[in-house]
Amino acid sequence: MDESYQPQEYNSLHELAREMKNQLLSVKKLCKDHLPSNITVDFVPFDSELFRLSKGITKAKEDEIIHLKHPMHNQLHIPGQDAIVKKSVLRY
Repeated sequence: MDESYQPQEYNSLHELAREMKNQLLSVKKLCKDHLPSNITVDFVPFDSELFRLSKGITKAKEDEIIHLKHPMHNQLHIPGQDAIVKKSVLRY
């Protein structure tokens, strides 16, 4: 753990997004000599309805996939306590 870490509070999601973008761009700049020149950092909004439409799945199917891939999604996890996670196999 980083002892010098200080949690940052943000006044808006826009402020948080701007900070995260700056962090990613800083990492790319730091690593530029070790990355292929064709790697770009692009920021695009995620549209869940358009994603489902392009993949041909329903909201219910998307939720099923998320639950199978990430069984603890939207569940409280208490740090320091182990959780037993059983993953299912998704079959089409």
